Amino acid sequence: MRACVTLGLIGCSIFSASARAAEPLQPTGKWFVDFAGTQCIASRDYGRPGSQILLIFKEPALGDAIQMTVTKQGTGGAYAEEVDGHLSLDDGSRIPVSMVVIGVKQFGNVIFRMNIPRPLFNRVASSSSLHFNGGYRFSESFALRAMPDVAKLLDQCANDLRKVWHVSDAVDESNSGERATTSSAGPQRPLKGSVRGLITSDDYPGVALSGNESGAVQFALLVDEKGKVADCSVVQTSGVAALDSQSCAIVQRRAQFSPAIGSDGRPTKSSALARITWRISN
Repeated sequence: MRACVTLGLIGCSIFSASARAAEPLQPTGKWFVDFAGTQCIASRDYGRPGSQILLIFKEPALGDAIQMTVTKQGTGGAYAEEVDGHLSLDDGSRIPVSMVVIGVKQFGNVIFRMNIPRPLFNRVASSSSLHFNGGYRFSESFALRAMPDVAKLLDQCANDLRKVWHVSDAVDESNSGERATTSSAGPQRPLKGSVRGLITSDDYPGVALSGNESGAVQFALLVDEKGKVADCSVVQTSGVAALDSQSCAIVQRRAQFSPAIGSDGRPTKSSALARITWRISN
């Protein structure tokens, strides 16, 4: 399942060194909505050649959180840190957000990634502009166009994913260690496995450890016919961006499940909810 849709008359534009909230950046490209096999992503370019910036939204097949990403051309080496920033809407509201900032030396990019609740995304979608503050690293305002249409397309894509991956059958496996099915249209033998034991104390993000930060992360897993995690999306954020990001990164790299079995007796796609609680022991 893959289709690409573009919306709007104007596309994305890039970052100007001085962010001016009164004059939001205008897009230099159209919205690009990617109906991929495991995720639904809408992106728009706000840059110029040699000075690129992208605004990206990802809607998971399950849950109430939308992943928002801003990428820009940057300098410096590879790094990862947690930053407290905020989003401001044209109604004057200012919403604090926690984000992970990643420097990608190979491509010379800086990535700002955060998870925002669906109600906040709905407010963004109905706004004409969005001011993004990434702490001391980056601040910019974006003119938003065709966002209601983009939100509808993301919802449509997520609905398709739910059907393909039997998401309606998913239950939280963080306590039982396996998932049960409830629909005759879904797998006849449930996915089996657990995320227990995947994470050790050595995996605790240094930035969260130094900040004495803890929290619980709930995420949705799409598991393929081989029992591999095809996608992990945070559905309930811990409020600590580094913990959210680390949870999915480790689960996607290390988790292995016994795949669900369909009505034809063959392995099939499936889904599950899982939860990891990060605590610092004294």
